[in-house]
Amino acid sequence: MLADKPISADERKQLAGTFVLKLGQVGANLHDSFAQFRRTYRVFDESGRLMIQPLGEGPERLLKQDEWQLCHEIIAGGAYFIRVQNGHAATMKLDYRAFRWSASEWGMAIRGHFTGS
Repeated sequence: MLADKPISADERKQLAGTFVLKLGQVGANLHDSFAQFRRTYRVFDESGRLMIQPLGEGPERLLKQDEWQLCHEIIAGGAYFIRVQNGHAATMKLDYRAFRWSASEWGMAIRGHFTGS
């Protein structure tokens, strides 16, 4: 069962950003073309709740587990980690065993935001 620790308004502001993630290591169960795979995620505050939205999909609520570790119920066995530097989200990674996202690969925060669906 996932924890749902409180996230302050300041934390939500620091964690917000748009990130581009890529597969760090392509597992044997995936075609080599997955090395080109990129995914854009938007993390934002919606009425006091921290949300994540992959480009082209609907938003999901993020639940705080530990310091800068967040999960949502859709991805079982996976977690998002967001690093904050100078008061702003700088990098994000997704540790998701099914796709063998590398723990050493961090997606960079990008300027601007996309409009969700």
